[in-house]
Amino acid sequence: MQIISADMGRSESKFYSNNQKIKFKSVIGEWHQRNLNTEGNYDININGLNYFIGELALRESYLPREMTTESKIHEETLLLFLTGISLLARDNESIAITTGLPINQFNPLIRDEIVSLLKGRHIVSFPGLRVKQLSINQITICPESGGTYFYEAKKNPKLKHGRIRVINIGSRTINYCTIKDGNYINKDSGTLLYGSIQLNNSKANLQEFSRKIYADLSSKWIDYNEDEDIILISGGGILLLDNYLKQYFKKAIVSDDPIYSDVLGFYEIGIAKYGMLNATIAK
Repeated sequence: MQIISADMGRSESKFYSNNQKIKFKSVIGEWHQRNLNTEGNYDININGLNYFIGELALRESYLPREMTTESKIHEETLLLFLTGISLLARDNESIAITTGLPINQFNPLIRDEIVSLLKGRHIVSFPGLRVKQLSINQITICPESGGTYFYEAKKNPKLKHGRIRVINIGSRTINYCTIKDGNYINKDSGTLLYGSIQLNNSKANLQEFSRKIYADLSSKWIDYNEDEDIILISGGGILLLDNYLKQYFKKAIVSDDPIYSDVLGFYEIGIAKYGMLNATIAK
């Protein structure tokens, strides 16, 4: 069984397996025959239909689409998901997936819907390459931002104790969670319905945006202790906000791999879950 983790961001889709990382724009476009072919991701056939994915869709499709809706239960999620999985999947091996949902959607109904969307058998091919038959049998859904915690805790076991808070700054949402002694605290976890796409590069806006995050989270974290609570920060937005957020969160630790930290943490969850399953089967 191969374990692959996926972070289906509304701006970029990220994937990881066996020390391989890939990411591409979360854009899909209609396909057409090209006489002038240039390098770039991705010209792909999924279950008998052709698409352009990522930068290629932006460059070549007449009607490229980015699904920035709150819900991720739609065909575009499946197409992006299968594109990334097919790039990492080994031939003739069943696949176990760990992926995430925003915390405000992390309920049994939506988890079941995303599993139903992604699970099953699919046929994927790229021009000139061997057809891949994907068999996706196992899917685990994780809360977005939680992956960052598991990624950081693997590197620093001290984070497995005490109260740790995570802020994951995505393009459309900011997911935050609180973990105490390895257990999620539901009442101190959630989703802010704005993200880094609303930023421009003016210094004033970066400062104000950081202050808004601090103000909003301070109202959610009633018992936040700035001298004791460690704050782990990840997501693409931190590349702009690093120095500003550190002014407000005294014990902030910015991930050394903020773009991939969630998907790397999802992979660790998959290893812990499916690695044990494989060991049981091997016996």
